[in-house]
Amino acid sequence: MSETFPPQPWRLRGQMYVALWQVPARRLPGWLLPPGVRPLGWRERRVVVTFWVDYRHGGTLAYRELLVALAVRDGHGPAGCAVEAWVDDDRSLAGGRELWGIPKQPAVFAFATGRHRGWRRPRLFTGLASPVSPGGAPDGHAGPWPPAPSVRPVRPVPSAPSAPDAGLAEDTGRWAAEASSARVGVVQRDVLRFPVRLRMGSRLVQPYRDGVCAVPMRLSGTVCLARARLAAAPDGPLGYLAGRRPLAAATLHDFTATVGTADGGGPPP
Repeated sequence: MSETFPPQPWRLRGQMYVALWQVPARRLPGWLLPPGVRPLGWRERRVVVTFWVDYRHGGTLAYRELLVALAVRDGHGPAGCAVEAWVDDDRSLAGGRELWGIPKQPAVFAFATGRHRGWRRPRLFTGLASPVSPGGAPDGHAGPWPPAPSVRPVRPVPSAPSAPDAGLAEDTGRWAAEASSARVGVVQRDVLRFPVRLRMGSRLVQPYRDGVCAVPMRLSGTVCLARARLAAAPDGPLGYLAGRRPLAAATLHDFTATVGTADGGGPPP
């Protein structure tokens, strides 16, 4: 790929908005999984996790992302497999594909935050993602991924800067509720904050060439339980979640994360 990107590990920081979904397997696309990896679920249902992330300056890269992970299991236990992802930074797109086999695609985003019910810090988030155009690997292809269209928007959505109160965020949420095949939106409100900063580890397992790329991740941040509502059209991005409610949602405020390993391990030779 022509776009340069930082070596791993990536040290990132920002705000993360997470929702957990249970979806009938028949509604999901036929996502490619690595060899030896199978979906987690029960009674023909699968577990899907959505991540809206605002990566801020001060880390390896600053960009915005919408990532979808399928809960899976391999010989080492539970993990996630990133099956869809959109970003607004060319370096993140190129690095995600080349380093780890994450199928990132270009999109433009509008994020807004606001306060509500007397909270001192922003606790209301709305996000909009509008994929720029189809691209990336054909069905059944595993990374390293072929070049994708530039992230630079060809059809930008209205911007939604940070707001001092809930007004702008709520307006953005109403716009997001007008689901179309061209975009997907989310509105998320914090409801209960944990008083301590939590640390956690996780990993992705990604199809890469004819094998598996293991991507370790370490995160820490202030966790809030939340309520989330997604707006998606059945024929648009995340259409398999259209009309569904998440099982749970949480916000990770002021998080720091390390993605990947210093030795560049993961993909097979």
